[in-house]
Amino acid sequence: MLGAICMDYSQIGKEIKIIRKTQGISQKQLSEGICTQAQISKIEKGEVHPLSSTLYLLAKRLGVDVNYLYQVGYAPHHQYVQEVELQIRQAVHAFDFDIVKEMIKVEKKNPLYKKSVDFKQFILWNEGISMFHVHKDPERSILLLEEALQLTKFHKSYLSEREIEILNSIGIIYQETEENEKAIAALSEALESYHHLSYITNEKLFPRICYNFARVLSKVNEFDRSITLCKQGIDWCKKYQLLYLLGELYFQTGLNYKRMKDFERSKSYFIKAVPVLKLLDKQHLVDHINNRFLSKEEYTNV
Repeated sequence: MLGAICMDYSQIGKEIKIIRKTQGISQKQLSEGICTQAQISKIEKGEVHPLSSTLYLLAKRLGVDVNYLYQVGYAPHHQYVQEVELQIRQAVHAFDFDIVKEMIKVEKKNPLYKKSVDFKQFILWNEGISMFHVHKDPERSILLLEEALQLTKFHKSYLSEREIEILNSIGIIYQETEENEKAIAALSEALESYHHLSYITNEKLFPRICYNFARVLSKVNEFDRSITLCKQGIDWCKKYQLLYLLGELYFQTGLNYKRMKDFERSKSYFIKAVPVLKLLDKQHLVDHINNRFLSKEEYTNV
């Protein structure tokens, strides 16, 4: 268990420099209206401890959550947190919620849970997801996710990347419980906020939002909008050379065209989906496409 938590401002300075250079922003541009260029230089070198108000303004200009910068400063705990978050997210994606539940139980006793808003938010987010899958309790799940979101949302016009991920999870749960209007509202806000991010660390988030949003739009028969989102997700996957959800996006596009009775286009997207899904060992989806769709008369005659 972790003991006293010390802030390492040199790590914060290094991270600010990395983000600034990634975005092509000069020290002068970053400092404008906040502090002097010399102050930025000292912050990046770890020579000074910036005021919390200064860090907040710098984070806002860089397009990152100020809590992320504080989290970086909890050295050497930053690496520990990264490892915990990686393990929990891997377990979530593998639907191994017994592991998720146990890890969350342990980490809620960790001093960081009370001292780090960012870490507490992460734990509550994944506890909410686990609550839905393990206990089948969507109401409690939504409450946990909303609690996680409100820890940092305040009155900002747009959300941080983490907040968008939480909102995406809220949209999924509403979708799974057939509350489609609420799902559309949550995913619309997530998508709009994503387009206002100036610094992206998770390239998989955009296709995830597109896929989830496309699915709920298909449920309410908005097939054209669903197809547009699927194609945006597909283009993103191609741009960043991602296989993540590419097969599912092809499949969802084909499903939309099928419901529009455009069997030729539907077939072409189903066929595109199959090799991607095979490559990722998703044989159950491959079998579903072949047995439920491609083997049927309307497709064999196309």
